Amino acid sequence: MQVQLPYDVGAFNNLPSLNETHNQFMEINGLKVLEELLHELFLRYQMTETLGVALLLSHFVLKDHEILVDANGTSTPWDLRGADSTPTGLAKYGSTIKPSSWMVTDDNLRPYEFCFDGSAGTSAPDPCASFIEDLSAILKANNLSNVLGLYRIVDTSNGQIEFTEGRANVTFPSDKVVQSDLINSDKYI
Repeated sequence: MQVQLPYDVGAFNNLPSLNETHNQFMEINGLKVLEELLHELFLRYQMTETLGVALLLSHFVLKDHEILVDANGTSTPWDLRGADSTPTGLAKYGSTIKPSSWMVTDDNLRPYEFCFDGSAGTSAPDPCASFIEDLSAILKANNLSNVLGLYRIVDTSNGQIEFTEGRANVTFPSDKVVQSDLINSDKYI
């Protein structure tokens, strides 16, 4: 079974907004599924230190030749033109661009956000097919397939909060964010 599908900018652009995803998550009692089913799944497969669960959302529209790449805590659109494909990702600026966030699609992962490996430290996780199958089954059974996805955990030492500013996503340590700013947060890591 192919576990990882190729990148598709259309899949990224078709993701809902933060408000749409959040509302759907709350309407179908996603927190209960997260706490009772997904937590146990991540523990069973020992993924709690490498993968996390994120709301699927499109921060802004990407052009056909763009991908969203995190470099040093800021994600911006990068031009794919001129990037070389490698077995582990895309090569650019002397390093590799690797998937960092995935949608779960019919027992497969489809990357939708990336990291510049030269600044990310560790490589992207390679979850086993049975973990993806079990995750996909839970998401499908609870109508969360278009709501929740996976992301690679880079640093577990303290929480991070992500904000979108124009066509950039910026992360800050959660202890540095004013409570009123949380209304605009995309992802709490």
